[in-house]
Amino acid sequence: MKEFNRDRNGGRRRAGFSGMIAGVGIVCATTSINAMAHYDDADYDYTSLEGGVRFVPGTGAEIDFVYRRTDGDYKNLQVNGPDGLPLLTGPRSSDFDQDALLMRVSYRPTEDSRLAGRIGYTKRSYDVDSSRDFSGLTTGFDIEWAQSGAVQMLVSVARDIEPDDSAITASYADAKSFAVRPTIQATGKIKLTPFFQFVDRTFKGEGSAGERKEKFYAYGIGANYEIRRNLNAVFDLRREERNANVDSLDFDANIVSAGIVARF
Repeated sequence: MKEFNRDRNGGRRRAGFSGMIAGVGIVCATTSINAMAHYDDADYDYTSLEGGVRFVPGTGAEIDFVYRRTDGDYKNLQVNGPDGLPLLTGPRSSDFDQDALLMRVSYRPTEDSRLAGRIGYTKRSYDVDSSRDFSGLTTGFDIEWAQSGAVQMLVSVARDIEPDDSAITASYADAKSFAVRPTIQATGKIKLTPFFQFVDRTFKGEGSAGERKEKFYAYGIGANYEIRRNLNAVFDLRREERNANVDSLDFDANIVSAGIVARF
């Protein structure tokens, strides 16, 4: 399987004032491009614009109120589902508009620990076939701490809603996830990031087809080598497994990726 991803080509501008309670304006524009050699239906351009306000009371806490608008443009009509079978409804456009409201709260009890939470509401509307539209509450919580001088731990739990692009007629998936991602500073230039992720998905809107469920696992290790300042070599080795109550949607994959990251 070959996959090409280019993400977060954008900019961020902030302006504000200082005082007892600092208010900071947030503006962020991002573009995501995805092209899969084996599955042209999934080629897309996502363009997002985010705006909001950040409050910094001066107690180690930061509070963000954010609105995010995303426009999704798919290059081809979707003909097949990820199971490889033709869509029962025939070819369809997956173009969409999505609006999200989000409150994020982050607090640092110490210099090397952090507590962070988020709660929000997301609504996605498709240009064609409104039966695929969905909306709902999203939440998440992260805790980060220093296990030792060279090891930083991150544990995350979340509840999100995700689109379903398969041939089965669910409009969205209710996803509950848990992840552990330690960061290990092996040497002055080498950083290792082993990880484990579990996602429990329940697909909504199946109608007479019955409720579809799946459990997804991803685990592996990443490595980052600093070639020089602002230039890093990255490597990722992972295994992914999906166990569904629809046998044709089960899969497992071993994925290896490598690249160069330059910061300007």
